[in-house]
Order: sequence, then structure tokens, then C-alpha cells
Amino acid sequence: GNVDATGVTVKDILPSAFKYVSDTSGGNYGNASGIWNIGDLAVGQSASIDIVATAMEDGTFVNTAQVQTADGTDIDSTPGNDVASEDDQDSASIIVESGGGGGGCSSGCGSSTPSIDIEKTVDVAFANPGQVVTYTFVVTNNGFGEARNVTVVDTLPNGFTFTEFGGSIHTWNFGDMNGKTSTSTSYEVTIDSNQADGNYDNLAVVTIDNGVPPNNTDQDSATVEVRTTTVSGSPRLEIGKVVGVTFTNPDTVIEYTVTVQNVGSETAINVTVDDVLPLGFTFVEGGTERKTFFLGDMVSGATESLTYKVRVGDSVTTGFYENVATADADNTLPVSDDAIVEVREPQVLGLPELPETGASGSTTATYSMSALAMIAVGIYTIRRREEEAQQITVNFIK
Repeated sequence: GNVDATGVTVKDILPSAFKYVSDTSGGNYGNASGIWNIGDLAVGQSASIDIVATAMEDGTFVNTAQVQTADGTDIDSTPGNDVASEDDQDSASIIVESGGGGGGCSSGCGSSTPSIDIEKTVDVAFANPGQVVTYTFVVTNNGFGEARNVTVVDTLPNGFTFTEFGGSIHTWNFGDMNGKTSTSTSYEVTIDSNQADGNYDNLAVVTIDNGVPPNNTDQDSATVEVRTTTVSGSPRLEIGKVVGVTFTNPDTVIEYTVTVQNVGSETAINVTVDDVLPLGFTFVEGGTERKTFFLGDMVSGATESLTYKVRVGDSVTTGFYENVATADADNTLPVSDDAIVEVREPQVLGLPELPETGASGSTTATYSMSALAMIAVGIYTIRRREEEAQQITVNFIK
């Protein structure tokens, strides 16, 4: 125009699927209200702002910017009236997609959406009626985006009761979880004194309010065997072995637990546990692939537990690895049990290229809105960050 503009503000509220990160207004933009306070603009003068936000969900989103206030009279538009056809208002749309970037990237690479996972373990492989056992579950948000309202529902088998809460079903609410974070919970469960022999599964299910199926829910179970049998006239050993994770990567440390019980009626003499690790696995303490533990004598009904850490070598290839432990004594037969862990290649998250959004083939997709003086212009730019979620840059030019 040919007259200076005063009292100029622009309103731009980000779509609800985007989380505000920062802007370049020097404190003149309110991310909650969406108001950018420009102030006065001389004839021919312009102003701009960059707003950085994180895309929290997949989908197509529309962002609208308009001149909210300006002193004086504009001959062809009225500030703040939300009329899309006027030249002081414009919109841009953007498509946010998880993965699909090519270059060898598989599902979920570089995703700004959450991906929730749960792993559940129990501290013993077998137990007696009336015994208290401890379960642990670990909830992990493997995605880059925030997981909203993380909830875990744990359902115990018949005859099992939460020691602290009572009942057989309990719900944990963890609120929101940032991307690439974990939380864990351990709790005790009492087995009924009249529980029958058998294997009993305890199931935990995690859900979130956002995200894309199947990554917005997961479940895992842990099994404990209840045993009541004793053998009269002689010792009898039972052994159970568990590993703390279901899968791991090369060059990591994992934890095994071995439980030995004398279910016979006589003392077992000089009880030992011999543990042979898979090739490429070594005991953290000692650095060997085989170790013998000496438990001494075990009276009838006695239980001993061993927990130890094992390093998975950096040259171990992908696959399933069985670790066998054998319990023996001078006056009874040996017994064995195994635990299996899967070794996976580490996942490198990040998009070598951005997914197709309808823009040109460069790694930055730009959406422009042109206008006259005192007309807001929004430019959306998707910029890849290997270590963070996809981000949106909004440039307003006045």
C-alpha cells in the first residue's frame, strides 16, 4: 500500500497434531494464542517469522494464517474475519507420513508417530502353592513422537492375586511418554495355597490414545509353573531358567536367572549348576563362555536362585540363541533347562529421503502463499532430522 500500517498482528494456530518447539519472533509470538505481534510496518516493509513444530501424527493437515488486526482501512479485506477468499488470509496443507522413505528404510523409519512396546518377565520359572512371585514389565516408546495416555492392564491367571492391590486385574496409568523413552514396574503376586500343578500365563496389555495401528498397542505374557509334587525317599532337583529380555542386539549385556529346587524328601548333596553359553556370549564376570556354580547341600524343599549378566559379542549375528543350564548333585540325576534370546541387528531410525508429499524432488518440500502488503504468507518446510522426529518450519512473511 501507499500508507504505513500500524498495530499489525497475524494469527496462526498450529494444527492440533503439531507440537510447538520454537520460533524466531524474539518473544512476539504466542504459541497458545497463535498471535504474532508485528507492530508497525512502513510502506514496502515486510516481516517474517520461522516457527518450528513437531508432527505428532500421520495424516493431512491444513494451517491457516491471516492478518488479525491492523489500524486503518484495507480496501479489499477486513482483518480477523476468517474469510478465506480475502487476500489477507491464506492456507497451506501438508501430508505427514511415517516411513516409506526408500533407501533401504523399512516401516516406522524416521516416524514422528509413537510406537509402543511392552516386555514382561517373572523372577522364577516355577513356584509352589502359597508362594509370592515378582513380575516386571517394561514399557518402551520406540517411536520419535509422544505417546499419549499410556495405559497398562495386567490380568492374572485364576488363583493368582496382586499382593498389594488385591484382585486379579490391575491398571497402571503412566500419562504421556516422550519418544525413545522407557518405564518399568515390578509388583508381587501371591499364588493360592490350593493352586493346582500347571503352567500359568500372566498377560499385560499396553495401549495409547494416539499413533497408528499396530504400533498403538502391544502385549506380552510371562509364564510360571506351579509344582506341588514331591518324591519320597530321595532328593530330586528341578531347574528353571529365564532371560530378562526376549530380544537384544550385538554388543549388549543381558541378564539370566536360574532357579533350582529340591522337590524330593531327602537332602541333595553338593549341588552344582553348570551353564554353557552360546558361541559369542560371555559371562560379564570372568569373560568365559562356561561357568559352574556351587550351591552346596540343599535340604528337601529348598530353593536357590542365581542371577548373572552375560555380554552378547559385537560379532554375534542375527538369530535365536539357546543357553542351557544343568543342575546336578552327588545323589540324584542331573536336570536341565534352557532360555532362548533373539539377537537382532540394531535399527537405525531416520529417513534417508523424505516421503513423497507432492512437492519437488528436493529434500525440502516448500508450500508458499503469496499476498499483498499486510498479507500473511505461510511456507511449510519439512526438514529431516536423523535424531529427532520430523519437524515443520512455518515462515510468515509480511
